[in-house]
Amino acid sequence: ATQADDSCHTNANCENYGTTYYQAKQTAAHIDMGGYVCSGNLINNTAEDCTPLFITASHCEGTSSFRDATFARWRFYFNYETATCPAGGAVNVAQYVTGAKFKTRSVLPSASNPNDQSLRADHLLLELNTTKDVLESYDAYLGGWDRMLDVPTAAAEKLWVNFSHPNGLRKKI
Repeated sequence: ATQADDSCHTNANCENYGTTYYQAKQTAAHIDMGGYVCSGNLINNTAEDCTPLFITASHCEGTSSFRDATFARWRFYFNYETATCPAGGAVNVAQYVTGAKFKTRSVLPSASNPNDQSLRADHLLLELNTTKDVLESYDAYLGGWDRMLDVPTAAAEKLWVNFSHPNGLRKKI
């Protein structure tokens, strides 16, 4: 059974979004965590050595684990989208990587202190168990970033786009 499309998000390949923002679209991956789903993006490091880093939200894994074993069976699906607009047809499930190593994360508030407001970010950084060649065969891109501390201007903020998989659906913008 397929889920109904979310009317609040546009299919990734509609209105030329898939071509206009092609590289940004190709960083996004759908994550199957064994019954739960989430979304995230490939990112490069500042050494630009193509280490397959992947960033998602810390709340995607709710135990605040720091152990590689927690992420060993996660599946990261690339090109989890439909080729057409509207979003009819099958979703690509053939291109995936299994497993990742823990790098760093923001820790979620604990059950003993659920009102902890110290969480200022919601990030989980992993290194995928794959090679550059596999990612290239999926036409996946590593998103760029830098260490600059400058705050983006309003004009630059308007150029920022994100592709994700809301509620586990096919890729949306």
